[in-house]
Amino acid sequence: MRFLTFSHSLSKINEFIFYENSIPKPEYKVSEIQDIENLNLIEEIIKNLQHVYQKSSIQDLIFRNKNISETKKDFYIRLFKEDTSNNKVKILEWLNLESKHWEIEGFYNYNGNFNNIALTVKTSNLTLFTYKDTVLDKNIKEIAIHNSKINCSFLADILNINELESLTISFSDIIMKKDTLIRNQSIKYFYFNCLDITDFPLFYRVISMLTGLKKISFRFIDKIEFVAFEISYVYIKELMIYSNSHTKYFVKLLENQSEYTLLRVNSIVNEEFHSNSLKFLFEKYDLCRLKTLYLSDISIGKTDSGAIGGLLYLEKLNIERIILCDIFFSELFCTSKECNIKILWVLKVNINIADLKFISNLNKLKNLIFVGCNIQQITSMYIKMSFIRKFRIKLW
Repeated sequence: MRFLTFSHSLSKINEFIFYENSIPKPEYKVSEIQDIENLNLIEEIIKNLQHVYQKSSIQDLIFRNKNISETKKDFYIRLFKEDTSNNKVKILEWLNLESKHWEIEGFYNYNGNFNNIALTVKTSNLTLFTYKDTVLDKNIKEIAIHNSKINCSFLADILNINELESLTISFSDIIMKKDTLIRNQSIKYFYFNCLDITDFPLFYRVISMLTGLKKISFRFIDKIEFVAFEISYVYIKELMIYSNSHTKYFVKLLENQSEYTLLRVNSIVNEEFHSNSLKFLFEKYDLCRLKTLYLSDISIGKTDSGAIGGLLYLEKLNIERIILCDIFFSELFCTSKECNIKILWVLKVNINIADLKFISNLNKLKNLIFVGCNIQQITSMYIKMSFIRKFRIKLW
């Protein structure tokens, strides 16, 4: 290998970071913790981190690791000889510790520092998280909690982590006090999964504490799912509704808006619309910024005509196994308004000539996929759409 020197252009680069995943796993195997409820969680984590990853010089790190090839060792050594004072070159080892109730992932620097730590906790009773003055204090970026009981004191501890950027709470009970006043500005991404509609108010309580949010992802079992962006005023960009009880749960979620308003509400809604209908959902709530919409295994009737006609930003539409009652799927739109749909996926849906005519007028369409559809017309006369409008069409 030719001797490597930093040229003038390379000297302008602030850092050279190399990621390694070559630490022998048997040497750093972590013993399983059987009963985490009787342990201080953070103390156990720190003990394992300090035991497994000791501070060392770059030469020690490289030469003791037999999994790094000789060519790479030579390359690293030459790099460090050239960078004796600037500390631009960093080699980070992938860190992974896993036990019965928790897992840690991140990167370890040879000088003893930890970077971008992600902590996952599962099936635990969480009471305290005393992270101050530990390696997690300024290095933990993500926390995910699954199938656990979260006490108010534990929630307060993790929300006080100034460097935390992502929080996931999945299928967990949160014991919240009425007078709890916690605010966090560092968390930008919040993911919440729940099994019971009684958890909906807790969802709002938590997001009301997260003042720096940029993205919310919410999922209620297999019934509804949405992704929201621009949290200063929430715009839901992606909505997935999977069952016949489609809007009931979503409306129930939105009705729980209290301290935190997720969506603007239109108080004037036509009383003839059933609260479970698509028309009711899109008339009552401000969903006009949707870019992606999934509708699956739901019934749509004549009263839903024009239900999604106001979604002027909609770019991707997936329709799967919907039951059409005296209505064509194209009637969900307003033909007088221009559609911006670029991707249309239709699975096991009856397609009428009126639907094909509607599709042929989608000026922005790039991909059209029919899977297992009953198309009630000779399709060859419409396949020419793909050549005239320059979009891909697939018939399965």
